[in-house]
Amino acid sequence: MSWGQQGSSELILFGIPIPVSEDREAGRLDQQRRYYDLLQNSGDAAYITAIDGTILEMNMAGCKMLGATLEELLGSNAKDWYVNPGDRKKFRKEIEDQGTVNSYPLSLKRHDGSLLEVLITSTIWKIDDSPAGFIGLIQDVTKEHRAQELLAEREARFRMLASIAPVGIYLTNDVGGCIYVNEAWCALTGISSEDAKGPGWINTIYDEDFDQVTAAWDRLVNDGEEFALEYRFQSSTGRITWVSGKARPLLNENSIISGYIGVITDISERKLFEAALEASESQYRLLVENASDVVLTTDSDGCINYVNLAIETLTGYTSAEILGKHNADLASPESRSAVEGIFHSQIQEGIHERELEYPILTKSGEHRWVEQRSKLIKTETGIRGFEGVIRDITERKRAEEAEHQRLALAEALQETAAAINSTLDIDEVLDLILVSVKQVVPHDMVNIMLVEDGIATIARHRGYVDWGVDSEINGLKFSVEGLPNFRTMVETRRPFIIADTQDCPDWTVEPGTEWIRSYAGAPIRVEDEIIGFLNLDSMFPNVFTPDHEAPLQAFADQAGVALKNAELFANLTARNQELYAFSHTVAHDLKAPLQILLGYADLLKRGVAKTEQKELMVSSDMISSFALKMGTIIDSLLLLAEVRGKELELATVDMQATAESAALRFENLIQSRGITLAIDEDMPSAMTYGPWIEEVFANLIGNAVKYIGRENPAPRIEVRGYTAGLQIVYEVIDNGLGISEDDQKNLFQPFARFHKTENLGHGLGLTITQRILHKLKGEISATSKPGEGTTFRFNLPISKN
Repeated sequence: MSWGQQGSSELILFGIPIPVSEDREAGRLDQQRRYYDLLQNSGDAAYITAIDGTILEMNMAGCKMLGATLEELLGSNAKDWYVNPGDRKKFRKEIEDQGTVNSYPLSLKRHDGSLLEVLITSTIWKIDDSPAGFIGLIQDVTKEHRAQELLAEREARFRMLASIAPVGIYLTNDVGGCIYVNEAWCALTGISSEDAKGPGWINTIYDEDFDQVTAAWDRLVNDGEEFALEYRFQSSTGRITWVSGKARPLLNENSIISGYIGVITDISERKLFEAALEASESQYRLLVENASDVVLTTDSDGCINYVNLAIETLTGYTSAEILGKHNADLASPESRSAVEGIFHSQIQEGIHERELEYPILTKSGEHRWVEQRSKLIKTETGIRGFEGVIRDITERKRAEEAEHQRLALAEALQETAAAINSTLDIDEVLDLILVSVKQVVPHDMVNIMLVEDGIATIARHRGYVDWGVDSEINGLKFSVEGLPNFRTMVETRRPFIIADTQDCPDWTVEPGTEWIRSYAGAPIRVEDEIIGFLNLDSMFPNVFTPDHEAPLQAFADQAGVALKNAELFANLTARNQELYAFSHTVAHDLKAPLQILLGYADLLKRGVAKTEQKELMVSSDMISSFALKMGTIIDSLLLLAEVRGKELELATVDMQATAESAALRFENLIQSRGITLAIDEDMPSAMTYGPWIEEVFANLIGNAVKYIGRENPAPRIEVRGYTAGLQIVYEVIDNGLGISEDDQKNLFQPFARFHKTENLGHGLGLTITQRILHKLKGEISATSKPGEGTTFRFNLPISKN
């Protein structure tokens, strides 16, 4: 603010020239200067605007309030600082109507956009009696406004919660006069909210409890003592309701008591229970004292203050010896700390009921297991302790442990059985037995002996190399009759345990095995035969006990099955190799004399032709025919042998060309019978073995030609192929004689023949076809109806390439 020089005719106030008559007194000017200083240093904002709202001046408090510099404010329009610019029109009209406005509420916005709640006192300033603008003060009431909103929200929230609360809630003024009760309070007391106001609530108190309730309330109001009391209400209908009541003061912002808030909770059922409990206490004590389970109670620290007579039966200690001890002292030493922690947490965390199992140590030193159920004993003043019931569960624990061991053993046996039966190679089976037996019976070393002609020979071993006896134990042989442990296992057919070899006079010490101190053996049984022994050794005494006998024998029996299966598989493999060699040899040995037979038959035909002896001619034809037929059979046997053993190199095969090549074998028959043969030109190729696929087509086309029917007026054979999913399907279709339903069951059996009057086939064609397709990862099937023809359908997998 600047002031004119002394004697001048105008005053510059907030940058605005204000005319001043020359005859004004100097004292008046000094007073205005002091007034300006007061406004400039005021905590409230002081402002001057032009009549259009342009801000002409603003003190530092205003700049701080709006969060802007004086430069940013001067020249801006007042409406720019309104949250709602339309409010300025209302405010201006209010000033114009009244001349002055006091504490007008408005919402402004700071320079950063945040909300500002204010009260504005403003008036019009004039020059020469004409309105020139507005001058006023702005008071920031944002905090007070928010506080009022929060107070209103809290009160609304309180009333909403109170309306749905399951307990009675009431409010009073500072002298105890009731000003509010919720619906639950009315339901408990039996009077309306209107009747409860003021001192009306006192009229519902049960007569016998009136004095103690009013006395407790007086102590709350006059002495600040907590109000916490159980008392009764009696309704106009005579209904009596027990409640637990609590109340506390309400303090205002100046920490002065403005009233009281209280709650009441219905405890009628608990009171009825307590009355019934008290009435039957003598009977209850009689039952408890004679109960077979231990019944005890403790104080809030967990120390036993009551225990019935059953404690002596369970622990050997009298009740007098137990009283005063902590409940956890009943537990065995190794579990005492954990049990004490559980009881402590139950009391500290207020867990109403808890069950736990723990071992105890009786007075005689016996370990037993107990189950304890503990419930907290609560009073109005807090947790008094807990009551517990203890039951002996030792037998149940032993049964559970036995069942657990049984299940664990069954699971281990199942896993080991699956492992040792996962292969049929004898060497792999022996190795798996040595690895798997450790899951069933722990040990340091193990060996398997196989028995033949009364001699047991070590076939496999594990763990002995570390002791430097590898070369000594390999192939070691023993007479079964010569060793007592083997002889006993053969006689009893059961396991044999030596807890300490040094205490067994019959134990035979082999060189380098002096360190073996404990032994367990089991006969490897297969039906009625003992084929070997499973022997476990340990470097420590008393490792093996009678408890190991059952699992060890069960494992040995599984090992016997696996060994027998491996032996049968080895024998079967050897026999199959022998049969393959035999069939191959027989086929080759038969083929040579047949060639000679064919040669002589041909010579015979030529000689007979010259002599023109018809009967000899027929005979020679028969020799040739049967020799050819026998050659075909031999070729089929050779192909069967080849299918079983040959390793294949697959290649892409043109299936149309292959089918046409196979059909050429029957060209004369097809033409002589007038058969129409149609081979699909778009048949998809396949990654397979061409020579065998040609045999498949030859067998199927030949079969169709043979059984097309001599009386068929329009014989037809079709060959086609198509892709279906991940398979390529090929079909050979004829309209011939068809196959009966019964004959279809044996269609692919060796030497099966149908329609014998039509053809004298040898019955191996379809068998060979099926085996070829199985070797090529394919399948074959047939659908047929007598008199309507047959469709043979086979598939091959689509190549990954």
